[in-house]
Amino acid sequence: MVDSTIIALGTLVFALFIWFRRSKGGPLPPGPKPMPFLGNIKDLTTKELWLPAREWAKQYGDVVHLHVGPISLIFLNSPEACFDLLDKRGSIYSDKPQLTMSGEL
Repeated sequence: MVDSTIIALGTLVFALFIWFRRSKGGPLPPGPKPMPFLGNIKDLTTKELWLPAREWAKQYGDVVHLHVGPISLIFLNSPEACFDLLDKRGSIYSDKPQLTMSGEL
């Protein structure tokens, strides 16, 4: 009984840590309201994901943000949004670390 209580409290503390760490970031684009801890997992489908993405584009605009657990997803729903973010401002997003091992293989 005590072990399961400790595990449950540890899981709760870890989930709250992830939740609050994610909320400290900068402003994100609008998107559907996420469920606590799970995010927008119920909004994603394995087939025809473009159908809900098109509805989100109509409701929230060309750039839509979703939470899936601790992961953030950004949907770019128009060629203009893609060009603006990835081509015009690509230098902002291209500061990924160099992967030496995978680059040499």
